[in-house]
Amino acid sequence: KDALINLLESAKDELCVVVGYCLRRAGQSANKSGKTTVFKLGGNYDPTNAFTAKELQESERIKIRIRGTGLGCALIPKQVFEKITFPWFKWVVYNDKSKLSEDLFFCSKCREAKIPMYVDTRVNCGHMMRYIENI
Repeated sequence: KDALINLLESAKDELCVVVGYCLRRAGQSANKSGKTTVFKLGGNYDPTNAFTAKELQESERIKIRIRGTGLGCALIPKQVFEKITFPWFKWVVYNDKSKLSEDLFFCSKCREAKIPMYVDTRVNCGHMMRYIENI
């Protein structure tokens, strides 16, 4: 219920993107281990480089810098879109046939523009697909 207040508080001191976290979609193998869609700095977009919900829930830090994430619950100031080049969202297929979602493409654009991204550990969200797939 305090998601917006918490995200605004975490973003108040700098131009940045702040997100809440959720478990990976139902049906994805990483979901069984409690992996989130929040990727740690210094790695890549591999589920083995993602935080678990437990790590985020038990963290003593409220705001953690991240590499990227899904954007299901995100505070993105208008100035971010003014600093990064268009297109902001785009599905990308690489030579090895791996795909980068439109969310992670946006995160890569933010990194290129030196716009930091954070997860607010107080904002825990459900993934919409978890509910749709169970209807």
